[in-house]
Amino acid sequence: MEGIPGRRGIATTQPTRYDLKVGTSERGEVVGVDWHPKPFQHALVVLGGVAGIEDALEKDLHLSGKGGPDVFDHYVNICPFQGSRTIRTEEALLIAMSTLRPCLASAGSAGCTPLSPNGA
Repeated sequence: MEGIPGRRGIATTQPTRYDLKVGTSERGEVVGVDWHPKPFQHALVVLGGVAGIEDALEKDLHLSGKGGPDVFDHYVNICPFQGSRTIRTEEALLIAMSTLRPCLASAGSAGCTPLSPNGA
């Protein structure tokens, strides 16, 4: 795991360095059994702050006017049934990795079985 140089690094990082960019947002596509990321070598998963990724993109002059789907290969909702307005970063990291890991581990193969909200 490594950091990138600010928001601009998401869009300007060498294209071959991260060939899969996943942004997380409550406004993203729900990760379900039909969600399959493209095959990749290096993935970048971006979590938003309290105001979300959308707010961060709006404030960046180089990314202004671009939405999450414009910046990321996949723009996903990792917690569609969240009961609160915000999720703490340390919680979001655990939720994102537990939700995305099965899909990322099987990228390029036929199966992806993310955890469901009822544990099944």
